[in-house]
Amino acid sequence: MKNTANKTCGRCRQTKSTLSFYPVGQDGEGHPFCTDCLSLIFLAKERERRKSNLVRLRTCAQCEQAFPLGHFHWIKASKAYHSYCRACHSAYMAIRYLRKKGGGRKLRSAGGWTGT
Repeated sequence: MKNTANKTCGRCRQTKSTLSFYPVGQDGEGHPFCTDCLSLIFLAKERERRKSNLVRLRTCAQCEQAFPLGHFHWIKASKAYHSYCRACHSAYMAIRYLRKKGGGRKLRSAGGWTGT
């Protein structure tokens, strides 16, 4: 650091001892913000990070269980999550596929046959 005993913080604009600044760089000039201001900055960033990591839940319209959003397909066209969870959506699509293909025996074994 410079031979001065005091330095002005770039954030709070208070003049403090050079011991209140973390040493940074090859010249030892020190961080432009004091340790108190850096602590406040890091705490604010940590709070924001924790808020963004909160698990958001959605209830499946088929099985009526609550799951994190990762259990639902994202629909690009509507910019929203599907109303069925991935497991229910897979089962629904399998039955729909068999129904369209006309696979009566396979459809009955899958539990999706409602016709005569």
